[in-house]
Amino acid sequence: MLALAVLLAFVWNLRAGAALLLAVSLSGVMTDAAKSAAGMPRPEAVDSRVQRLTDVPLLPDNPNDAPTTPSVDDDDVYGFPSGHVAVTTAFLVGLVVLFGWSAGWRLALLVIPVMALSRLYLGRHFVADIIGGAGIGIVAVAVVARLRLDRLSQRTTARNTALRVGAVGLAAIVLALRIDVPLPFEAGRLFGVSAAIVLLGMRHELADR
Repeated sequence: MLALAVLLAFVWNLRAGAALLLAVSLSGVMTDAAKSAAGMPRPEAVDSRVQRLTDVPLLPDNPNDAPTTPSVDDDDVYGFPSGHVAVTTAFLVGLVVLFGWSAGWRLALLVIPVMALSRLYLGRHFVADIIGGAGIGIVAVAVVARLRLDRLSQRTTARNTALRVGAVGLAAIVLALRIDVPLPFEAGRLFGVSAAIVLLGMRHELADR
């Protein structure tokens, strides 16, 4: 999703692409924070009849080593909310809201349910986790839309807009360092995107100097 957002930023619309990147990154931070706050287990942790289907066999670097089958996300023990659904929702709803692509609703109504069903089928989430993930994706887009990154093109409003975006990224870093929520890599990614947007918004002042 991040790679696609970068591609869209360079081939379609830079500011809309930057906003989409911010929404996807923010959904990751919000998901991580929600998982830590809720502490809800995954299905296999509460029902032994649930069979996880996400173990991916990997070939060892050394043929003499015993084969391993690590989970694709062993570091993620909490189920609520679904990060896969959150980021998918943020990306697709972001295409509609931030890029103004009205036809994107059809794609969203197709892909988001398919992603949700796949996570249920794989035994990784409850229905409530799916709903929570979709909600976080929508909220992330709403927050970014509220920041009005389109104002970065206006000399009089670009600075304030950029500073608000920077504050979001900085807040994530501070929380990660103080309470380890969100995870450092999630906070770092959001901060990196925010910093790039700040530079984009401040380019008028930099040019004047």
